[in-house]
Amino acid sequence: MKNKTDFSIGIGILVFCTVMLQQIMLLPAPAGSELFSARSFPLGINIFLFILSALLVYSSFKNKKTQSEWPEHRIVIRIGQMALSILCYVLLFIFAGDISIQNAWSVGTVFALSTFLFLIIAQLITGYRNLLKIFLIAGITTIFFYFIFVHFFKVPLP
Repeated sequence: MKNKTDFSIGIGILVFCTVMLQQIMLLPAPAGSELFSARSFPLGINIFLFILSALLVYSSFKNKKTQSEWPEHRIVIRIGQMALSILCYVLLFIFAGDISIQNAWSVGTVFALSTFLFLIIAQLITGYRNLLKIFLIAGITTIFFYFIFVHFFKVPLP
């Protein structure tokens, strides 16, 4: 093994994908002749992530000119910031969703606002600094996800 960082992260993601696969299989299967169901999107993402992490583990055995020790302080801070932002996203989604139901907000308002804010924060954490691109990417991605979940998967959103 030439790169311990890639290997350890790849194995961690493979374990995560395995747990997620078990959870995804608990979702309802497609009914009748439907091709897609509630499990289709997360299953596709999980398979894609599994393949990428397997490639990361494979690449950890190749020779690389530069190696770094794990964990680098800068990376650990970014991982912590991203984990905290994901936690805040989920909490905002849950608590604001309850408020939206009580106040009869439009369908998808909480999803759109919380996803838009999360994507902006996530891009800032990962190092993007062009504000126009940040807002454009967050807006287009939010609209895309809204369309996919509401119109394609027919998932009710808060």
